[in-house]
Amino acid sequence: TSVLTPDEADEILGLLREHPELGLRPCGFIDSPPLASAPGLPVLGGPADLAEVVARHAIRRVIVCFPADRDEELVSVLGDCRGPRVDICVVPRLRGLGTAVPRACLDEIWGIPLVPLRQGRPATSMFLKRAFDVAAAAILLVLAAPLLGVLALVIKVRRRHSVLFRQARVVGRGRLAEIIKLRTLGSHPDADTCWVVPTRQLTPLGNWLRTTHLDELPQLINVLRGDMSLVGPRPERPYFAEKFGREIPRYDDRHRMRAGLTGLAQVHGLHGDTSIHERVRFDNFYIDNWSLWLDVVILARTLATVAGAGRTGKAPVTG
Repeated sequence: TSVLTPDEADEILGLLREHPELGLRPCGFIDSPPLASAPGLPVLGGPADLAEVVARHAIRRVIVCFPADRDEELVSVLGDCRGPRVDICVVPRLRGLGTAVPRACLDEIWGIPLVPLRQGRPATSMFLKRAFDVAAAAILLVLAAPLLGVLALVIKVRRRHSVLFRQARVVGRGRLAEIIKLRTLGSHPDADTCWVVPTRQLTPLGNWLRTTHLDELPQLINVLRGDMSLVGPRPERPYFAEKFGREIPRYDDRHRMRAGLTGLAQVHGLHGDTSIHERVRFDNFYIDNWSLWLDVVILARTLATVAGAGRTGKAPVTG
């Protein structure tokens, strides 16, 4: 069963009807804006309806043919319906020039190449990621416990405030959690809506904790509780998450995966007051190409950079 977009799809529709041995029975079109009729098949809705159409008609394959929609809009729509039971294939725009995709990865309809998109990750992959998070976070927390104890004592003696700073962050789609950090300054009335904390408000100790990002160590507890992962998009405050979601394409797509203590954007220097557009690009690339090995590499780079920051005083990559 297939859903086709009307643009440039007549040829594929004819081939599917001429060759039933291919095992695909056309079901309908998706178009934007929805048309009243289409050549021989019903129009099932617009792109925004795709996930619902796939579920309602038990669609097994979606073939995307030169859609009129902007690519960034279509990416989000296709991502919502992608899963282990649905194949999504794209007809290359310049199919007459061939493709760099290995032949073993391609599909075809009577000589017309199709480029399959990655399917959604099976549940076992996320189980492995969670198991790795728990094991690695527990080990790191045990190793860091003496340092955390010393830092907590120094903060308590010098600042006479509560040692821990707690703040609500967006850690996934529709999910908030209270993130824990070591306190680096006193009361801050605009902590939820102020993008950058002025350096003058930080004590030398607080500045050092932020520079080395040792203030992030208590978030290992968040990882153990299941609020966060060791690696993933950094959690953001609700005020800014809503703002960026309105202004930046694909920002909300980064909420497909649990927020992380560090991430691919951070190991590329995108932390603090840096480009949110570029962070979104790295975060979504990480989610689309996730593997356990990639998590290990990002963690190793993070630990190496933090260790270097402790020696040189330069900003690290975990924030």
